[in-house]
Amino acid sequence: MTTFQPSTYSHRQALMSMPRTAQLNPATLRKGAEGMAVAELQDALLAAGDEFGSYKIEKKGPRTEYTLQWKPGVFDEYTHDAVMMFQGAKGLTVDGIVGKNTWKALGVTSD
Repeated sequence: MTTFQPSTYSHRQALMSMPRTAQLNPATLRKGAEGMAVAELQDALLAAGDEFGSYKIEKKGPRTEYTLQWKPGVFDEYTHDAVMMFQGAKGLTVDGIVGKNTWKALGVTSD
């Protein structure tokens, strides 16, 4: 497997621009959810490993570019697919729903 360091600048920039209105506790998230908790989920998936990001891979001459496909803060189909890949890799129930076991595997716990 080739390792690469994808550029997450636009993802992190979008995270920083989202309003933080409350201390986050891990919530149950599923496809269609939006907001800061989803952005935190996406960030945790990226921190768990490059293979859990959803990338568009393009060859541009001699170089290859990796662009995140998911929209920060939106639990879209790309985020859903990344969650299912993560759940399968960690031996969790593969349902695409982020509950307490998935949050725990991501290293996120409630206060």
